[in-house]
Amino acid sequence: AIRSRSPSPSTKKTVIESRRAEQNRAAQRAFRQRKERYVKELEARVNAMADWPARMEALEVENEHLKRKIQVLEEENSMYNNHRKSLKLDYINNRTGKFVVGEKGRVLDDLVSILRTRHRPPIQPN
Repeated sequence: AIRSRSPSPSTKKTVIESRRAEQNRAAQRAFRQRKERYVKELEARVNAMADWPARMEALEVENEHLKRKIQVLEEENSMYNNHRKSLKLDYINNRTGKFVVGEKGRVLDDLVSILRTRHRPPIQPN
């Protein structure tokens, strides 16, 4: 009868160790490849960020310029709004026959009063 031979325990151990060693080599190779890809990605990111300080400085300069421009425009806007309000008040006061109070307003009131009392209608020719 034919007897099947099973490997000896030392042969089994050698086969298992050999498989394990091959698995370890494959795992190490995969790890080195992942590490190499990761390092390359990091280097690419560092290269992409190399010009960031100059870009930041340019953006800060632009930001300061825009802040000054906004301040100037806000001051102009305030001036125009005040002027518009003043014109509106003048218009309202002139429509109602009132005059602005103040030194100029008093002078205008005095002149109007003088003109009203001294003004006589023109003489009509016959």
